Amino acid sequence: MKPFQILSLILIFFLGFVSFSQTAEQQKIIEKAKKMQDSIMNTAMFKELQQINDQEEARKKAKKEEGKVNVKQKINYTNSKPKLENYEFGELEVAIMVIPLGMKKPIKIGTMAKSGDINFDFPIALKNTSQESSKIRDGISSLCDKDLAIIEEKDNVLSHESGIISLWTKENRFVGDIYAVSDEDLIPWIDDPFYASPILGSYYKLVYVASDFQYNTNCTQVRILDEGNAKITYTYNLNLKSGFNFVEYRIEHIHKKKSNDIASFPDKVSITSVNGIPTCQWIGQYF
Repeated sequence: MKPFQILSLILIFFLGFVSFSQTAEQQKIIEKAKKMQDSIMNTAMFKELQQINDQEEARKKAKKEEGKVNVKQKINYTNSKPKLENYEFGELEVAIMVIPLGMKKPIKIGTMAKSGDINFDFPIALKNTSQESSKIRDGISSLCDKDLAIIEEKDNVLSHESGIISLWTKENRFVGDIYAVSDEDLIPWIDDPFYASPILGSYYKLVYVASDFQYNTNCTQVRILDEGNAKITYTYNLNLKSGFNFVEYRIEHIHKKKSNDIASFPDKVSITSVNGIPTCQWIGQYF
């Protein structure tokens, strides 16, 4: 037991003991004990012990909070292969599909295991896309004001943003979506950015490119608001390989809303290619 705790217990015990009786003599003893308590509590030694005790309690509290953060990180991220927790279709054969922007038919990119494990199996190339093709600026969702000057036409390779990753049964019944995020709380904003506000974190999109593509630049977009214009900064660092690539969109800063007319929105975003499958939360929404 610590000295501060021992001293405190002695005082409490002594005061409690002499307080059982209320004779004149014992009342004097109580008053004397109280003066002794006040005298001890005003000594430099007692104050030092109290300071040590307060520091120890603060250290324990900080360590406890740190433990909570560590637990949350273990929940939010997976170090193994991607998997949907609480997967609802273990008894069905379910394919993982996307409908790339500019294409009419869905593309199969993998299958779901009965355990909820996600087994990606990307096709090497998309065929017969000449009439439905889009350019890389659309595939990477470039919103920069000077977009035409940033990606020259000769570098604007064939590309498709894959859209939402979805779940389909073998009867071609749409049964759910898959979100790849750093934090599940990002999903409301992803679904409805005009009315929901984002949080700091990352979300991931699939992009298809017909040939290798590198893109490294900083650019801005100006958003006109009633309370004044807001500048949104994008930083691109892409090294995309031919085929399907995951791209991380990391929200680094948020423009906080000043009125009820608009939701908060990201005003600093970095866009980076991912080597392989991202390590993140895989969240299923089922229908």
